[in-house]
Order: sequence, then C-alpha cells, then structure tokens
Amino acid sequence: LCDENHPIILEEITFPEPVISIRVEPKNKTDEEKMGVALKRLSEEDPTFKVKTDPDTSETIISGMGELHLEILVDRMKREFKVEANIGRPQVAYKETIRAVAEAESKYVKQSGGRGQYGHVLMRIKPRERGKGFEFLNKIKGGSIPREFIPAVEKGAKEAMEKGVVAGYPMVDISVILYDGSYHEVDSSEFAFKIASSMAFQEAAKKANPVLLEPIMKLEVVIPISFFGDVIGDLSARRGKIKETKDRLNLKVIDATVPLSEMFGYATTLRSLTEGRGTFTMEFDSYQEIPKNVAQEIIEVKHNKQHMAEKEKFIRSKPHVNVGTIGHVAHGKTTTTAAILHVSKLKGLNATEAGIDDLNAAPEERARGLTISVSHVEFESDKRHYALIDCPGHADYIKNMITGAAQMDGGILVVSAVDGPMPQTREHILLSRQVGLPSLVVFINKCDQVDDPEIIDLVESELRELLKKYEYPGDETPIIKG
Repeated sequence: LCDENHPIILEEITFPEPVISIRVEPKNKTDEEKMGVALKRLSEEDPTFKVKTDPDTSETIISGMGELHLEILVDRMKREFKVEANIGRPQVAYKETIRAVAEAESKYVKQSGGRGQYGHVLMRIKPRERGKGFEFLNKIKGGSIPREFIPAVEKGAKEAMEKGVVAGYPMVDISVILYDGSYHEVDSSEFAFKIASSMAFQEAAKKANPVLLEPIMKLEVVIPISFFGDVIGDLSARRGKIKETKDRLNLKVIDATVPLSEMFGYATTLRSLTEGRGTFTMEFDSYQEIPKNVAQEIIEVKHNKQHMAEKEKFIRSKPHVNVGTIGHVAHGKTTTTAAILHVSKLKGLNATEAGIDDLNAAPEERARGLTISVSHVEFESDKRHYALIDCPGHADYIKNMITGAAQMDGGILVVSAVDGPMPQTREHILLSRQVGLPSLVVFINKCDQVDDPEIIDLVESELRELLKKYEYPGDETPIIKG
C-alpha cells in the first residue's frame, strides 16, 4: 500500500546473460517429446536459463550461469520429468567486439525484369564501454534515406551482430551510426535496406580491429592456510588474477577473477589440492578481451568444427546418382559403405574415406554399434556424381530407412551369409518397392565366416526368389559375394 500521489517505485530486476552452454540430445523419440516440455518448464522458472536450437546442426543447446547451474537443471530434467538424454561438453559463451572506429558503404541492387530491389547505406561503427550493449544512431540529413526504411537498417545491423567476423560469436558493445545513403522511388524496400545494412556492418566490423571476449568470473576460495601456496599456484596457471587475500579464523580467503573457460572441473582439483577441505563460490563478473595466443586457439577450434560440420559440396555439372546401402542390423551395411568409399578413393574417384565411427557419429549410434540416422557421403568420377546413403536397419528406425530409400536411384541390399535372409530383409525389399526404388543389387557379406559353399548358394537362391516376389528381376539381379 502507498499514497497514490507518491507511488513506490521498485528497482527493475535485470538478469545476466548466460555464460556457458551444453548440447543435450534425447536418447529416443519418447524422450525427445518429454525433453521439449521439460526445457520449456525449466526456462519459465529460471530467467537465466536459455534454450535454443543450433541453426547449423539442429541440436538443442541449453545455456546458464555456470557448470553447476546446468548440472542441477539436467538432473532435475531426469528426476522430475523422467527424460534420459546425452549431454555434451560445456561450451563457453564467447562474444566479439571491436576496438576501433570504421566506416563502410554497401549497395544492394537486384533487377529481375519487374520491380527490383535497391538499398544503399553508409555507416560508421565505433566501440562502446564494456556492458553498454548495442546503440543505433540515425544521422541522416536531407532525406537521403526515407524515414520508413530506417528501422530496416537498424534491424540489418542487429542481425549482422548475431554472427561475428572473428569466429562467428555474437558481437556486443557497438554503436552504429547511419550517416548517408540513397534510395530508388520504385525499387527500394525494407528488405533491400536490411540486406545492405547487414553487408555494410560486416564490412565495417572487419576493418574495426575485431577481438574475442570471454566471461570472467569472480571467485572466492576458502582453504586451510597450509594449502595456500598450492591453491595460489593453481589459480595463476588458470590465468587467474588475485585481488585480495585475508584471514578468517584459521582459514585463508582468496578473492580472485578467473576466466570461466579455465574453471571446468575446478571442484575436483580443489578437493585434491586441499584434501577435501577447500570450498569456493563463483559468480559472473564481466566480459574481457582474450589474450591473443589464447584467442588464436579458440578461433582455430571453432573453424575446425565448422569445417567438420560442413559437407563437401560438388558443382553438379554431371549426372547425379543416389546409391544407398540397406539391410538388417549387424549384416554389415555401414562396413560396406566404408569399403565402397575406400575403394572409390583408391580408384581416384575423389571420395573422402569415412570409417564406421564417422558414418555412425551420433553418441547413441557409437554406444549401441548400429546406424540410427541416415548418413550421406558424396564423391565423383569422370562421368557422374554419386551420393552414398547409409540407411539404418533396426526395426525401431524403419522410418529413417524409408526416408533414405526414397532418396535413392538404386540400392545395395546387404545380407549376411551367416544369417541369410531375415524377416527384416523381406521388409526392406518390400519398402524399396513401395517407395519406388527402381533397382537393387545384392551383396552377400561375411562369406568368409561360412564353411560350406552350398549354404552361400542357398542364401543366393532364397534372395532371388524374394526379389521376384516383390517384382524385382530376381534372375537378372547382380549378386556379389564377399
């Protein structure tokens, strides 16, 4: 209660941005649905907990204020919502900024017969104090850019800041000044000015001495005096800066600032250094520039990850053929795919070798030793481009197999000579027919594990009959044994 003429004004609560992220992956379809509900509930309860989807990998990324913060939330997700998930390594939320003033001009012009696109901006960017965020200033004079297009210029600059020019991290603490430009009475649009602004910002940022920033944490460590030297030495090795040391009864209190990236696993280290008698608390302090030698390592790691994530692309100036391996689980499809890539490389077909761990890259695939998601690898010969599709064979993932088969121009049906045609083999041939797979060849695998050659002949005979049953030319279908 308060006087209407003298209302109580409470200080606004500001929540800090997350400084650490991890990737979470549901273990199965049921967990995927439950995980979405759990993460929504947890983010509603905790304003410092953020959830997003990686646009490049489609993985779910959760972010929070520290390693312990995320560990607690993941544990709650498992206990309260019964969600089983694979958890990735923690990733620090780096940022980028600039240290100099720079200008750039960009013009976006498209003509396509009808109405075109035209946007032209000149902007200046300059650094702001740490923590001041983004600022946009409109300094246009004389109406060189109409007022209705100014918000599009601001939006373009903001969107460009989401992916920095050093290593692709978000940019912060930058002032953008729009000071000139031009427009076309017919062709100019908000879209054209947004694109022109984004291009100008990227160009200016590259010239403005961009740098990487890392989150710095305030740290308080409480230890017995006898362990003081060891703990101080460890903090120095972690790029820590000691602010103050003081006595508290028979204990020593160390106040320091340390980069978050150096603090992973610190609880275990401190227990080891102090025989389990040391404690620490940590909270976010600020973002600071990273030393050049450390920044270079981070940039190289980031670029390597991006390179690994990108699939090699070919200019398809030749006929393109999709070929895939299908068959029951553990009959050797992925091994066959890896062997085809190996031989193709030996034959000079511009193929990149990939082992089983490369094709079955997901954590659950490696743990269970089977293909769950469709893998896709490309190579080329003098006459054609090829895409090799490695399909799952387990019944749980039959939908993925259908998705893979539907992309194929031809399929390689892999059957183990030891087991012969399985009920799932019949299912795969039927599915191939249903999705319109035009042709199949058969590879009878693991022949070296069969002592009697007549068994291999019997497997071949059964396969030819199966193919004919589902309207494939069983008598003419090539069957390779190996």
